[in-house]
Amino acid sequence: PKLLPELDKVSQEVADPECRQVAARAHATLMRVGGEGKLTAPKRVTKEVAAGHLSKALGTAAAAVPPLVLEYAGRVAAQLANLRVWEPEEWITQVTPYLAAAGSTAASAAARQVLGLLEEEHHAATHAGAEEDEPGEDLCNCEFSLAYGAKILLNMARLRLKKGHRYGLCGPNGAGKSTLMRAIANGQVEGFPPPTELKTVYVEHDIDSEEADTPALDYVASDPQLAGTSREEVAAMLTSVGFSQEYQQKAVGSLSGGWKMKLALTRAIL
Repeated sequence: PKLLPELDKVSQEVADPECRQVAARAHATLMRVGGEGKLTAPKRVTKEVAAGHLSKALGTAAAAVPPLVLEYAGRVAAQLANLRVWEPEEWITQVTPYLAAAGSTAASAAARQVLGLLEEEHHAATHAGAEEDEPGEDLCNCEFSLAYGAKILLNMARLRLKKGHRYGLCGPNGAGKSTLMRAIANGQVEGFPPPTELKTVYVEHDIDSEEADTPALDYVASDPQLAGTSREEVAAMLTSVGFSQEYQQKAVGSLSGGWKMKLALTRAIL
């Protein structure tokens, strides 16, 4: 909503023709991926809606809770829902104290009921229209969080992948692209197919300094994941990607970036 008008203005008014062309292409791309410019923020739960759900869940016991307290409980519930916090224990801890006047049993039951209702609405909104956009069998359709140290990179993000499709991962430096790829390869993304169902490899050419003097053939053959692969198979695969006998015996630390990437690809293919 903020970017589209500016791109349109640049594509029409800037004197530099190359700049106008770039802006026009960017505008067209946003229009295409955003549903012809109908870009909308995710729907948020309001405190009024959450308070209404709590009141309905409490039933006649809601009369015992002061209106201002019920409104505040709705605010807390809305914040939990908007932060995608779906753990019942958290809701019991954060919401039920404000509903204590209705009785502990009724308060706990109401918190759980509203949690289930808002979580169901969230998942329904998340999946709305998705089936039409990308037909085919799901490879992965999960919701997860990702952190790097103390920094939260993704909070209850949805990852949906279809079999037979190719995907690109875009984002600025520090957004967590490499961290996400490593997490997928290491089986740390909850809901992603396990190694028994899907082989995942993160290809990079970073060579550990301790292995810099290791010959290329030994470097690949010593990979723990290739325990069942013979040296002859490794050598044949290296040859197929361009490694001569001489290069197979070269220390991996002396290889250029391109050759290191070929080495990583060989290991991934095997």
